Amino acid sequence: MKNTSLLRVELRNTISDILVALSWGIGVKIFAAPSHIAPGGVNGISVLLNYLFHLPIGTTTLVINVPLLLIALRVLGKGFVFYTLRTLVCYSIVTDIVFEHVTFTYLGDPLMAAIFGGLFNGLGTALVFIHGSTGGGFDIINRLLQRRYPHISTGQLALGMNAIVMCAAALVYGSIDAALYGLVFSFTSSKVIDGILNGADMGKCALIVTHHPQEIAEYIITGLHRSATLLEGTGAYLHDDVSVLMCVTRKQQFYRLKQFVAEYDPHAFIVITDATQIIGKGFRSMNS
Repeated sequence: MKNTSLLRVELRNTISDILVALSWGIGVKIFAAPSHIAPGGVNGISVLLNYLFHLPIGTTTLVINVPLLLIALRVLGKGFVFYTLRTLVCYSIVTDIVFEHVTFTYLGDPLMAAIFGGLFNGLGTALVFIHGSTGGGFDIINRLLQRRYPHISTGQLALGMNAIVMCAAALVYGSIDAALYGLVFSFTSSKVIDGILNGADMGKCALIVTHHPQEIAEYIITGLHRSATLLEGTGAYLHDDVSVLMCVTRKQQFYRLKQFVAEYDPHAFIVITDATQIIGKGFRSMNS
């Protein structure tokens, strides 16, 4: 029974890797490379080497990642290396064999190529993260550097490394537009990744300072089918007793809440923040 379960998990992960490879392949082979757009990361380096020396993109990406994976083996563990290597092998096979027989490439507006290339790249990368693998490349370098220089943020490291690739793209293709379109590709990809990984869990967190907490709480429960936490406080200026309702809603529900509060208590004070992930009853499960 245990072996069957493990086999099922491995089969699901393998299918996931194939879908990732197809998505990445579409982004690079159909949109990015034909339009002289180099994505960020090792994949972008492979696209540039393909343009200069006609090296296969998938195999080049795999070869560049091998020494990085060997370095990461001791630090990041066998599991990380195995799953990353499997994803990269699938990508190499699909990109260099399957897409070699695909004659269609998009040669229209480079901006559209950057947007749709980034979209497919983001879809693949999000799927990689969902099933616990990585795309290797700069992700490995990022993790290793974070251990050596923890005071530098992940975003700063990624920005610095991708900036080098974008500058190289401008030199190789002889056009600053190549770097700018590469930025559009990377930006689109990051937005798609964030939207898939966090989009379903995003919402609004509202802190409502009001003298009518019970009425507003009743609306939250019956009208929005959410709950709220009631906090008692004292106004620092007037020293009067006030109540603070803390409530988390979906984005589309927040505007209904805001409208109700504005009509019922025009003197209420509301602080709104974005909730990028909401875990608990009514939202994402704690175990997911």
